Amino acid sequence: MMHCNGKCQMMKKLKQQENKEKQNTGQKGENKTEVLSRQSYFASVEYTQSSFSQSFFTRNNNLVKDMAAEIFHPPAA
Repeated sequence: MMHCNGKCQMMKKLKQQENKEKQNTGQKGENKTEVLSRQSYFASVEYTQSSFSQSFFTRNNNLVKDMAAEIFHPPAA
């Protein structure tokens, strides 16, 4: 700690800042509002059962066979 006998500007500013922080912490507790509710505490999940029986991703086996035949050529004997 600096010994400046009350003439140091920096010490004055530090004390002012400390006083402001003490006042602000007291005010923060007064303005605090708590909401206690089951709906705000737990997330709500809704489940719906779909009635789709058709798959969106279908595989065409003939296409795969055709592509493989075009790419692979066995060596001629």
